[in-house]
This record gives sequence, structure tokens and C-alpha cells, in this order.
Amino acid sequence: MFLTVNEESEDPLSHDCLQTIEQVYSSHSDLHDEPLTNPDLELFTDGSSFVQDGKRRAGYAVVTTTEVVEAEALPIDTSAQKAELIALPQALRVAKGKTLAGLKRYVTLSEPLTLDTPVHPYQPGDHVYIKTWNSEPLQEKWKGPFQILLTTYTAIKVEGIEPWIHYTRVKKAPLDQWQVTTEGPLKIKLNRV
Repeated sequence: MFLTVNEESEDPLSHDCLQTIEQVYSSHSDLHDEPLTNPDLELFTDGSSFVQDGKRRAGYAVVTTTEVVEAEALPIDTSAQKAELIALPQALRVAKGKTLAGLKRYVTLSEPLTLDTPVHPYQPGDHVYIKTWNSEPLQEKWKGPFQILLTTYTAIKVEGIEPWIHYTRVKKAPLDQWQVTTEGPLKIKLNRV
């Protein structure tokens, strides 16, 4: 029912967004996102993995706010995503026959971090060096200096290079700049700019 007719009001057509969303997106008419009163249990789940000695190790945990209900290591090379998927049915098994307030998944940093300030100190007008991907021995690892034209919270745009550059590939150029000039095959001259 997107629009309903209400003859008693000044506006004969009315629309209830919540009712429409409930009808369109509810998977079942009696399912609602509301906590139960007086639950027996409230569970949280988590799965994680790490690499140790070249082998991926993983585990999962089912916990309440005060205790660890169940936690186990999983076979080698199990991903963090698979560990989280294993944790959820284990929590359901633990909660079988009990009234639950909510079975909640807790995943550290599951939502993107919103930035309200830049994570780097660079400003337009600064001069920086940019790290190259050149891995040959005895070759320069840094190009520059380049002047910064624009910045975002995590990247910079410099003069003379088309793509944006992530702030982790940049270092500030020293304020004292030197200019090298050659005055013959075996003589160079250094001047402070």
C-alpha cells in the first residue's frame, strides 16, 4: 500500500514510509528488529585469523558480555571470514532452547573508518619526495622534490605526476635544498638554493 486514501483529513492521499518499508522488505510478517524482554542469554560472535611462520591460523569465539562461552582454534589455512561463519552456528547451538535478546556478530573494524581530519601532515604548497617502486640495488628510491597541488584525507596530488599518490609513499623534502652543478668531468659544485 504505497498511497492510502483518507477522506477525513485535508490531504486525502497519505503515505506511511515505515509501513511501506515493512511490507516491501520484511522477510516474514512476524519478524521485527526489536529486542526481546527478559532474555535468557545475549551472545556475541567473532572469528579472526593471522599468519604465523607462513601458515594462516584462525579461530572463533562465542561470548557474553562477561564470559567466554566457547572458543576454539580452526584448521590451518582457514580464513577470517570462514571463522566468522563457523562462529554463528556454534552460537545458535549454544543458545538452542533459550530466549535470546539478540545474537550479535562482533567484527573489529567491520565498518569503514570515517575520517574527519587528514591522516597526514601534508598541505598544498609543501615539497615532498615520492618513493619509487624501483628495487634495483644502488639506485635512488625517492624522486623529487615535487610541489603538492591538492590533498585529500589519505592522498596527495603533486605537480608533474598525473595519478594521486597515497600518503604512505611520500616524505617531506627538507627546507634546505641543494643544487648540484658540474664544472668539468671531475668537479661538482653544491649551492644552497
